[in-house]
Order: sequence, then C-alpha cells, then structure tokens
Amino acid sequence: MIYKPKGRKYFKVKFHFQGQVIHKATRAKTKKDARTIEATMRSELAKGNWGILEMKPSPKLGEFLKKDFLPFTRTRFAGKAKSRQYYEYGAERLLASDVAELKLDEVNGQHATQFAARNADFSPSTVNCGLRTLRRSLSLAVEWGKLDRMPRIPSHQCSQHPSFGNSHLTNNLQKSCAHRGSPANA
Repeated sequence: MIYKPKGRKYFKVKFHFQGQVIHKATRAKTKKDARTIEATMRSELAKGNWGILEMKPSPKLGEFLKKDFLPFTRTRFAGKAKSRQYYEYGAERLLASDVAELKLDEVNGQHATQFAARNADFSPSTVNCGLRTLRRSLSLAVEWGKLDRMPRIPSHQCSQHPSFGNSHLTNNLQKSCAHRGSPANA
C-alpha cells in the first residue's frame, strides 16, 4: 500500500512480507512513481534481496552535528545571524555532553533528560537551546534518510533556577514537577 502522510510531499510504502511489516519512504512525489518503487521492492524481496531493507550504520550524533547539521545551519541561516548563533551554541552544548557519543538511532528521551539534568547548573533557556537543537538535528536526520524515525525528546520544564522569580509561576512549576516526580524546589 502506498500513502502520503498529511502535510508531506513524499509517498511512503507499507506492506507485509513473510510476517514482517515493511514500512519505507519512497522519495517519490507522484503516486505512479511510488507504485513503481513499491513493485520493485516487492520483487527484490521475492528474489531474496534483503539488502534493500538494511540500514546503513548510523553515525554518532557528534559526527552528524559537525559534518551535516552545522554546515546546514551556516548555509540556511546565513542572513539570520541570531538563528545561526543559537543553533551553533546548542550544538556546542551537545558536543560537550555525553549525548554526542551516542549513535543517532540510540538517542531517546531518556538521554535528553540526562542531558538536561547534567546541565542543570545552566539557565533553563540554555538547556532548552540544547534540547531544541537536538530535536531539530534529529528531525533533519530523519528528513535526510540518516535516521528511520524521530524519537520523542521532551522539553526541560522543571528547574531550580532563580530566574523563575514570580512566586505563582514557581508554585505552579513545583506542583507540576511534583506531579511528575521531578525535584523542583525553586
């Protein structure tokens, strides 16, 4: 079966083969091309060519940031210095952390939470800058075919940072963090 996810420009293919669900992007913009790609995939699998399903080894996040993401942001935001600096700073924070040593397909929400916890001495906006950069880089990795699916990366909401000066905001933050089981005594 071929389908086009809402808001996307490329078709995807999904079918069952020998008890396995095959779900792949086709990079085809027309229905006719997507059907042709689906037929080719099915015939290759019938011939025993499983190599078409095997993913290339995933690069480490640090390598991806240096070789792909940062050059992209420098080009994409050439006229927007603040946006470029924002992503460069976020990438710098990520490269300085343990997360940079993980392969792209290993990164998940737990690693993002550990990143936030280990950078708790920085302001919440700095931590969120790193997390937003992580989400954007992983999203681009999915778009560029270096990653199969986008992991869920939460934002850093609970903090002990004194920048939360409004007492009613702090109380609400403490309540929401206590509800989640996170320590936040601002």
